[in-house]
Amino acid sequence: VVAGHMYPPFRRGGRGVATSFGAVVVAFPLFPPVDFAVAAAVVALRRKAPRGTRSAPAVLASSSAFLLMSSLWAWRRWPNPGGPASGRARLAYAVATAGLVLPRWVR
Repeated sequence: VVAGHMYPPFRRGGRGVATSFGAVVVAFPLFPPVDFAVAAAVVALRRKAPRGTRSAPAVLASSSAFLLMSSLWAWRRWPNPGGPASGRARLAYAVATAGLVLPRWVR
């Protein structure tokens, strides 16, 4: 879904944040509150920065938190209430999504 949104065949694609967030809501329902908290904290800490430079650090921090939480859940084999079974598939999804989204934001 994220790759299709970012690289459509006949037009310019988006940056993938909204699509990846929607997929995370389904794949890892415990993460969206953490995502909002991390992104809000980074934006609040950078409130004096120019407007165009606030989003990229928030995306980087949120993607890093998603990778960290997915790794922890896969390693510890904790349950994923409200979502699919925890395991290496979600970790692979986290790595692939971060690999697609981050290059569009971090330059």
